[in-house]
Formats: sequence, C-alpha cells, structure tokens
Amino acid sequence: MNQEQETAVNVTKSNNILLSLITPVVAVFFGVLAGAIFMLIIGSDPVESYRVLWNSSFGSLTNFAETLVNTTPLIFTGLAVAFAFRCGLFNIGGDGQFLVAYMVTAWIGYSMQLPAIIHIPLAILGGIIGGGIWAGVAGYLKAALGVHEVITTIMMNYIGLYFVGYMVGGPLKKPGHYLLLHMLIALLNSVNYCHLQG
Repeated sequence: MNQEQETAVNVTKSNNILLSLITPVVAVFFGVLAGAIFMLIIGSDPVESYRVLWNSSFGSLTNFAETLVNTTPLIFTGLAVAFAFRCGLFNIGGDGQFLVAYMVTAWIGYSMQLPAIIHIPLAILGGIIGGGIWAGVAGYLKAALGVHEVITTIMMNYIGLYFVGYMVGGPLKKPGHYLLLHMLIALLNSVNYCHLQG
C-alpha cells in the first residue's frame, strides 16, 4: 500500500469517526426541535417545558439518581439488542430477557444474606446469567433447528412475562415477605403499560 492509499484510508476512518459522533447530536437536535414544534401547536411553552424536563432529570442529586434508575435498564437492554444486530442477529427478546434477569437479580438480592461486597456482584452476575440463559434458548433453537430468532425471541418475551408473573405469585413468594413481590409487580405493570402504549 503506497502513501496515497494510506492517507485515503486514514481520511476515511476519520470521516467515519466524525460521522458517528455527529449523527447522535443531529438526531437529538431534531428531536428537540420536533418536540418544540408540537408543544407550540398544542399551546405550551417549549422553553419552560424543556427547563422542567432538564431540572427534573438533572436538577438535583436525587433527580439524577432517579434518572439513572430509570434509564439504566433501557440502556443495557438497548446494548443487548445492538450487540446482536452487530452479530447479524435480530434479538427482539430484550423485554423477556430483562424480566428474567430482573427476577433472578431481585431474588438473589432478597433471599441471601451476604456482605455487600459479595452480595451486589453476585446479584448482578445472577441477573446476567439468568438473562443469558433466557436468550440462549432462542440461540439454541436457531443453531440446532434453524428457527428464526425474531419469532422465538418475540415468543420468549411473553413466556418470560408470564413465567416471572408465576414465579412472583407462587414459588418466590414467602409469607410475610412482600418486598420482592412489590418490586416485580411494579416492573410487570410498567412493562404492560409500555406494551399497551406501543
């Protein structure tokens, strides 16, 4: 490869990096602009609305912590889907995998009495393994039987939803101990709300 070709390759790489950085910024800008236009159409003040949105998300340490609590599952579920896409697979089963991982994590966190330095990583690892096993069912069906992953992962979402509902209402429910139950019921309600809205 001569020097001109190397320069052309380096310029192409630099352009790709610049494009990958600019694209999300442009997308956010147009999203904010579209939101402002809709707010003006319905008679709201977009500046005040975005100020309230900013303050409720980042205005205090508590608000920022709540923002992280609500966005972290979405970020990790999105990363799981994006990773599969990069591998040439369509993982539409993020909901089911998240529910199973959430249930396993909550169960380990609730049922075991360990020092925090062991307990927290163990609960996270349990959630990773639980969600991975749930996703692995679709992977096995594709590898062994050639079943398309879109079909199996969509079906596994609903199986996961009802499986977690069964586990919460039955085997994981201890008399007098309702913390796990309340946590998972809140999660299931939010997932059902998202499905109804979508």
